[in-house]
Amino acid sequence: MTHHIETPERMQIVERMAALGPKFVERAACYERDAVFPTENWNDMKAAGLLGICIPKDEGGLGADFGGDALTSAELGRHCATTGLTFNMHVATTLLVGQIADDMTLTDDERATLVERRALLRKGVVENGTIHSQPFSEGLMAGASNVHNVACSVEGDGVEIEGGWDPLGMRGTDSRNLVMTDVFVPAGNERIPPGMFGQAAQRWPYFYMTLSFSYLGMMRGILDAAGAYLRGDGSPTARRDHPIKQQGWAQMNLIYDQARALCYDVLGECGSDPTPEMVRRAWSSMVTTMRGAHQSV
Repeated sequence: MTHHIETPERMQIVERMAALGPKFVERAACYERDAVFPTENWNDMKAAGLLGICIPKDEGGLGADFGGDALTSAELGRHCATTGLTFNMHVATTLLVGQIADDMTLTDDERATLVERRALLRKGVVENGTIHSQPFSEGLMAGASNVHNVACSVEGDGVEIEGGWDPLGMRGTDSRNLVMTDVFVPAGNERIPPGMFGQAAQRWPYFYMTLSFSYLGMMRGILDAAGAYLRGDGSPTARRDHPIKQQGWAQMNLIYDQARALCYDVLGECGSDPTPEMVRRAWSSMVTTMRGAHQSV
């Protein structure tokens, strides 16, 4: 049964990501084992036009909204969690200067500057495959992205990447320390007007739950693997009739179904200026998914 969140327009983009899934599954273990960035997956997504998922169609993108990105990110996380986490940080940039910025209160001059600068950003993504990161609180993708988008209040010309990165489950995200020394930021690289990021934090809090979509997909991937095991794929006998395993399988599905249902509920109402109750549901969704992901393992 198709959920009302899964509109034909959104699902066309999800299917585009799903078509890449089998290759991503084959590569996933090596990225984690060798702690290398999933460059091959990014190249495949670039070729499929997915780097511009939240860029308008008239600017060369796929024209997805926040909900379309959520569903597509979940599909990606289902096949490779590492790629899902990195993809999320890239798309967050295009969302921030796009759908979210469109909902913010800006002066006419600020709006005109935003439109001019984001056109260049979008062109770079669509034509050159530019990879963006969002290292606000951690160095996610510090060693791999082309552009680091940071919230800053000082001038800063030197970027150094240092240290190791070895957290289980995220080794391939290349999130080493990003050290900025005397970094100079040209005026044209100020992507959003001063103060807009703070405004967005208050008026578009759903921006902060995007990583949970990748984890929701990872939960689905765990179910895929567990289901194959219980069916006995690749072995002479099935294991699905064992009562203890049936109980575990039921519990895993319960956790996933709860997380998915709450996530879809939130996606159905997300937008600017949510009520306190809507924000509470968003945080409940995020916590349910993030806790459920490790409970599923």
